[in-house]
This record gives sequence, structure tokens and C-alpha cells, in this order.
Amino acid sequence: MTSETIFGFQKYPEFSISSQRFPQNTFFGRYLHYLDVIDPRTLFTSDEKLERCKKLLGDYKNGMTKNVSNKELWEAKKICNAILHPDTGEKIFSPFRMAGYVPYGWITVTGMLLPNPTWPQIIFWQWMNQSHNAAVNYANRNCTKPQPTSVYVKAYSIAVSTAVGISTALTYAIKKTNNLEPIKKLIIQRFVPLPACSLASTFNVLAMRLPEVESGIDVYDKNGTVVGTSKIAAKKAVMETAYTRAFLPIPLLLAPPCIMPFIEKHKFMKNPRINIFVNAIICTLSFAASLPIALALFPQESEINTIDLEDDIKKNTTSTTLYYNKGIACGNIINKYVLNDYPYPLSVAMNSLLNSMLYASILVCISKISTKSLKRTPIGYQFRWFLPFALGKALAVVSTYFGLLKVSISYAQTVKCTMPIFTVIIARIFLNEKQSNKIYLSLFPIVAGVVLCTFTEINFDEIGLIASLTSTSLYSLMNVLAKKILEDTSINPLQLLSLNSKMAFVLCFPVWFYNEGILFVTSSLDQSQYTHPDSKFTFLLFASGFIAFIQNFCAFTLIHHLTALSYSIANTSKRIVVISSSIFFFQNNITALNILGMTLSIAGVAFYNRIKHVQGKKKNKFAALRSDYEETFPNGLTGELK
Repeated sequence: MTSETIFGFQKYPEFSISSQRFPQNTFFGRYLHYLDVIDPRTLFTSDEKLERCKKLLGDYKNGMTKNVSNKELWEAKKICNAILHPDTGEKIFSPFRMAGYVPYGWITVTGMLLPNPTWPQIIFWQWMNQSHNAAVNYANRNCTKPQPTSVYVKAYSIAVSTAVGISTALTYAIKKTNNLEPIKKLIIQRFVPLPACSLASTFNVLAMRLPEVESGIDVYDKNGTVVGTSKIAAKKAVMETAYTRAFLPIPLLLAPPCIMPFIEKHKFMKNPRINIFVNAIICTLSFAASLPIALALFPQESEINTIDLEDDIKKNTTSTTLYYNKGIACGNIINKYVLNDYPYPLSVAMNSLLNSMLYASILVCISKISTKSLKRTPIGYQFRWFLPFALGKALAVVSTYFGLLKVSISYAQTVKCTMPIFTVIIARIFLNEKQSNKIYLSLFPIVAGVVLCTFTEINFDEIGLIASLTSTSLYSLMNVLAKKILEDTSINPLQLLSLNSKMAFVLCFPVWFYNEGILFVTSSLDQSQYTHPDSKFTFLLFASGFIAFIQNFCAFTLIHHLTALSYSIANTSKRIVVISSSIFFFQNNITALNILGMTLSIAGVAFYNRIKHVQGKKKNKFAALRSDYEETFPNGLTGELK
């Protein structure tokens, strides 16, 4: 890199009032653009300097500039764009500018990630975070097509209620869990803000921009001429913005909880003030690093094939590609988009296994997890249990992606609601686990709902159904085997995940190479056929693998502390969000019977949770009575009283 170029781009190219400083058709170009947009130094710009910049740009438009460098013009445009609203030309209040997002937002982020927060702290910081987001959204709103105030109030209410509801519910569930040690509860508690903020931000965008989906947005040709209004383009624009908002909290709220436990081992971190100070620094750095990356994922101006748009738009233009303004701005949904663009399920499955293997191996090395338990495990035991465990993993991942390729996400996830019944059968065989009659009864509405959805599914596909059922049964088997191996060997869950992913990757590699790998290699060597993947697809593939690792990491950790059946029921609850989100994103056609089937499955999950809650109370009460009895009669009824 020289002083004249950045990432291969000219640092100060020939100035144009209507163009951006860096090209917007590549990720790095957009990344550099948003570094300018969020540059915190613009917050300290004086009114005098702002007026000079406005005058300089005004003179340029009128052809009155002489002896002015490209650098001066680009810097003037950067300052004006950072401070002034593009539609009204008025100054935006500094805390609500994009440049002020990090300097003013780090306080709320640090507050959300405080260790062991109280109930008022959880509610307050989630409310503060969503209030700041809402203020930024409103200050940077599109004023050419103003929305009624009720739209913003609705979006704000949805975001706050979602964030507070999810964070309090997860915190309550963690605190009520009796199987976790206090230190493990504290570590898990730190991850609560991630799903709360990610879902709240996504729902905020959906609520705020729902009128655009209903009425459509303008699409235009390369000359900027508006061709028509498209609802299809509006759905795509909202989807891309929702992706940006969903991704933004991940590096921000994932890095500090992963880093802090290692730093807190040092003695100086026992001081509460130093602990909060270090936490704040890590949060701020994560925030600053993730914001431009998230904003740069999709171009501000996106393109769409004319053939994919409405008929009236096709008639109004001869252009094969049109453009629309995206606007500034989860795992199965991402996987579905990857498979839509790249219909090779084995390759996507290999990507998932590779990411799980790499991330888990890195964390095992960083955490310095002892390998003594693994070395003490007999070879015979490893062949008897580890090998089937890895084979099940490979087949489960592959069948999952085959199912997603053939059927809608909502249907695939509804089929996976049968996981509890597979788990009951397999756990009875391998672990000799027995359940009460009420537990068995709660499984019937779950299965009935899935059967109803199957017979009423509009996009029914036999291969998709078989693949979904296969993956569900195999994941149930994996959960049971993971529970057995962790109990038998005392291997660390992260270490088991690393080993399992490596073995599954090796087992899957020959099949992948024979079916899809050869095609991939030959097309790569043939430059006439090979096309470089765009940044959107690359990101989605990366996100798919990363989320696969997170899901596996959570699964192996939770199974270590829960029964296999309890974990499968908890996993079923997660599918409710996936089903509802996928219906919006992909606009799947559903019938009233589909909805009834999904409702039955969800009701079964709720019934199961209620039964387990009551049984847990009875178990705790019995344990307390037994403890009192043993304390009163240490030698039995024939012994002396204490």
C-alpha cells in the first residue's frame, strides 16, 4: 500500500459531486466509504469549518472553484455528509449521527454486558440501547417519503418489548436452572444481550419499513431514470437491511463475553472499577470494528434483474438490470439464501463442518483444555462410540442441507419439531431414560402438528420430507450419544466438538469430492467458466459456517448440563422464531391448516415445559425433605435424634 492508494483504490480520485470517493461495487470500497461516514473526528467540526465546506461544494457546483485539490473537495463532502441530513440539509444532533453511533453508544453496550446484572439493570440498559437506535433511525429517516409518527412509535415499541422480553426471559430461565454452577450461569448470562439485540434490531427494521413492502420502492436504470415502483425490490431491500441489523450485534456482543473470562483470571481484575473499565474498552473496540463491516455488507445501491420484477416494470424498460436504494440499516434463513444462489448442499455442509472444526480447535488451544480425559479413553470405546457419533454428525449435516434445498424453512423446521419423540426412543435404548406418562402425552400434539403440516404443505416434496426426518432423527441420536460420551469420559464439551467435527469432515470429504468437489476444481481451473463469488455470497457463506459453530457450541455445552430430551424441547422453542421469520423473508404460501399444525406443535412444547416445571418443583421439595430427614435421623429411625 502506498500513500496514494488504499486497498488498491486511489486515496483521492478525481472529484465528482454525484459519486462516492470509493467504488461501491466491492466490499472493501464500501468498507472505506463507511469508515468516512462514521469517522468520529467529524463530531468536532466547528460551525465555521462546516460553512466553509458547504461553500466550497456550492462553488464547485457553480464552476467557481480554482486551485482546489481533490483532497480538499473530498474532505469537504465527507464533513457535509456526516453532519447534514441529505434530504433537508439541516444539522443532525451529534449523538444521533452515524459518526456518533460508537462514541455515544458504547455506554449502553457496556451496561448491557455488565456481569451478573439485576432485573432493573437488564430492563434499563435494553431500553436505553433500543431508544438510542430509534433516535438514530428517526434522525436519519428518509424525508422525501415521510412516514407517519405512528410507524416510528410502533417500531420503537416492538424493538423495546422484544429486547426486554427476550433478555428477561432468558435471564429468568438461566437463574432458575438448577443444573448449572454459579460461575457457568454468570458466563452464559453474558451472552443474553446477543439474541435480544439481534432480534429486536431486525424486528425494528421490519416494523419501520413495512409500508415500503406494501407500497413498493422506486427502481431506476443506470442513468437514474425511475422505471417504476416495485414491491419485489422493496422486500429485497428490507431483507438486506434486516441482515445488516441482525449481524451488527454479533461481533459486538460476542467478543466481550468470550474475551473477558480469560482477562478476569488476573488479580487486578478483582477490582470492580478496573473490571468495568476494561470491559468498556473491549466493548468500544468491538463496536468500532463491527459497525463499518456490517454497513458494508450490502451496497447502498443494489441491483436486481429486470426479469425478476413485476410485469409492468418489464414493459417500461429494455434494461436487463435495474437498481434500487437499500437504505442504511439468523442461521437457517442464511443457509436457505446460500442454497438458493449455490445449490450444492454437500459443499455447504462441508463449509459448516470446516468452520466448526476450525473455531472449536482454536478455542481448545486458547483455553488450554487438558487432553488427559481423551487420552485415558480406551481405543475400543472410541471406535464403538466416537466413530458412530462422527458418522451421525456427517449424515445429519448433509441431510439438513438437502432438506433445506427441497422444502421451505417453515416446513423443514416444523418437521424438526418431532425431535423430542425421536429423542425419547433413542434415549430409552442407549441411556435407559424413562419418562412419565404426562411427558409422553405432551409429545402427541407436537407430532400431530407436524403430520398436519405435512399433509397441507403447498410446497411438499418427498425428498425434502425424507431428508428433514433423517436429519431430525440423526440429530436426536447425536444429542443422546453426546450426553453418554460426556458422562462416561469427562471430556470437555468443546474438546468433543472439535474431535467430532474433524472426524465428520474426514468422513464426508470423499463423498463431497466425488459428487461436487471435482466439478468445483475443474470450473476453477477453466477461467472461461469460473466466476469469482461476490461479497454478499462470500459473507453469507462465512455467516452460515460461523452460526453453525455457535449452534454446535451451545448444543454441546447445554447437553452437558441437561437431559437429551430437555435440550430437544428447548431447541423446538427456538424453531418458532425461525418459522415466523422465514415466512416473512421468503413469503412462503401457508394455509390455515399449516398455521393450525404449527400451533399444535408449539402447544405441545408449552405443555411439556409446564410438566417439567411442576416435576422439578416436586423433585426439589422431595430432596429438601430427604435432607431434613437425614439430618434429623442420621442413623435411621432406630438411631438417636440430633
